[in-house]
Amino acid sequence: MKKLFALLLAAMLTSGNALHAQQTVEIAPPPAAASDGAASDGAASDGARRAQDVQVPDGLKAGEIAIRDRESGEWIITHDAVQSARTAANLYLEGGWMWMTLITLCLAGMFFSAWKAPRWIKEFGLLARSLGIFSLALGLYAVFDLLSQLGSTASFSLLCGGLRVALIAPMYGLGVYMLSLALRLALKPRI
Repeated sequence: MKKLFALLLAAMLTSGNALHAQQTVEIAPPPAAASDGAASDGAASDGARRAQDVQVPDGLKAGEIAIRDRESGEWIITHDAVQSARTAANLYLEGGWMWMTLITLCLAGMFFSAWKAPRWIKEFGLLARSLGIFSLALGLYAVFDLLSQLGSTASFSLLCGGLRVALIAPMYGLGVYMLSLALRLALKPRI
């Protein structure tokens, strides 16, 4: 039984990357302006605009992004336009260390109670689920508070990013709850 728990915990920690879909985005320099100049003189829908007379810096490779600082006029070249891989540690910190720690303590209490007091397994799972739902409520409150302060200038990507972060702890809490139900079924006395 001890080996099963160790194997299950190791599988949960190492499979964090496989559980979350990742999107790969390739950013290339804008296409050359058309000869009549009408192709790229308007503003884009997200508030960004392309200037026709900007020179792309030398040495820019495929997959790199060049951003020009308005104050200094220098080019900043970066490779990290897309967020780094979502590891278990990054998700733990993004979900809010306090909530994720409390839910992890419920997980540890659940495993301890499986050994000492099997009747408490479901209660620790319910506590983890409740903490996740409460963190969701507070996360949504923070997202909507920020959106109300920004008004109509808030972008859809800002809303989606805030909702994604607000849903990390509840998903973890629900996972712990489902594990508590499975563990309770496995340890239930046979008739």
